Amino acid sequence: MSSYIIKKIDKTNIEEMEFAYTDFLMSAQRHYGFEISPLSFQDFKELSILGAINTIALFENNILKSFLIYNIILDVAEITLIHTFGRDTNIIDKKKALIKAFLEEPEIKKCKLASYSMMGKQVDFVKEIAMFGFEFVGQSIINFSLEPNSISKQIFQKVAPTISLPEEMSVCNWDAKYSRQIVDLIHSAFFDMQDKKFDPRFATKEGCEDILSKITDNIYGDFLPQHTKILLQNSTPVGFCLVNLTTPNIANIPLIGILPNLKFKKLGQALIKEVLIDIIKSTEQGILPLSEINATTDTDNLPAINIYRKTGFKESTHYPQAYSNL
Repeated sequence: MSSYIIKKIDKTNIEEMEFAYTDFLMSAQRHYGFEISPLSFQDFKELSILGAINTIALFENNILKSFLIYNIILDVAEITLIHTFGRDTNIIDKKKALIKAFLEEPEIKKCKLASYSMMGKQVDFVKEIAMFGFEFVGQSIINFSLEPNSISKQIFQKVAPTISLPEEMSVCNWDAKYSRQIVDLIHSAFFDMQDKKFDPRFATKEGCEDILSKITDNIYGDFLPQHTKILLQNSTPVGFCLVNLTTPNIANIPLIGILPNLKFKKLGQALIKEVLIDIIKSTEQGILPLSEINATTDTDNLPAINIYRKTGFKESTHYPQAYSNL
């Protein structure tokens, strides 16, 4: 690694990123599992100059060969990806050099935690990143196909009539008047979950408020209030299932939760049922041209996985979520 030079990308050298970034764009979906098309280089350039995106680049013999993109949310540094340009050699050594430089950044040392979703071929780097003190939580992406006559729809049509709510409970669409109560629900539902290890926002109500606002303000996709469901017990929110669009053809459930004392009563299934009824209806009427709806859950969270399975979802992808307390 003696010939490697590590530089922080800024407005003075951003143009040197173009070829390597374009190489990443060509493999974003195939090799990294990106559902949403990544930023164009022009958008990436503009946001980098504004400081909204941070990049560390590795040069070998004065040629940019590899880069690491990250951002900071509150006091968490999130690595978006590490990409090596072209059919390069010594890929692992380059990634190790970038991680080392990342952890030595002054702004990173001020953070409490580093997080890295190691999707696609990035899983090849698990052993090495573990040597930097990262631990892992397994994540599963589960999909419900909205294609005509799909197995998902057939399973759902059979199980839907068997799912009902107690008399004192009802389901309504998203209403912003419940925002404060939904924040409290997110906090109580996720406080003891694995998600808190790599996203400590779940540990505080302020952090949960940030998560909810980013979902409803379209930061994580286009929020679908008419398909988002709130579970009410005697007019008080006790559960929720948020829905957004990650692409024009793919909907996503970013969060679903029930009050801890009401878990294991099939209430999660009831929420998903109401979401799927509306999503399927909107798709069949041509209102939303969707091919699927998906969600992500811990691979160890068997109760959640079983809820999804019973309503027609199927696991499609698994990846390690790396995290390190700084």
